[in-house]
Amino acid sequence: HSHSHFALHVRRNLWSWICWAVGLIFVKLIFAISNVLLPVILLGQMLMLDNAMLQHHTWAAIEWLWMVFLAQLVLFLHLVATNLTSSRQRGGLQWIVYCWIISVVAGILFFDTLP
Repeated sequence: HSHSHFALHVRRNLWSWICWAVGLIFVKLIFAISNVLLPVILLGQMLMLDNAMLQHHTWAAIEWLWMVFLAQLVLFLHLVATNLTSSRQRGGLQWIVYCWIISVVAGILFFDTLP
């Protein structure tokens, strides 16, 4: 009786360990993919929004759009640099800056470009 209880305990522990290992590998894989995709998605989104603004406002908009472009470039480079380094400290600040930049661009598109 105690032998079957021991075997059941070993099977449970083995199954638990396998589930933990597969879960850990899956999470590491998802984080690795997201570290590559996030800068790509950010760059694509910024380029599409900037293109929409330039098509509507023409190149005369460079007078004020250069500040947005510069902020986007700095943010993109910072995101790539933090993803390439092995620093564990991922940034709340870069996402706050991203939200502010996207808000400015979306506000310009919504209130000035669309009407």
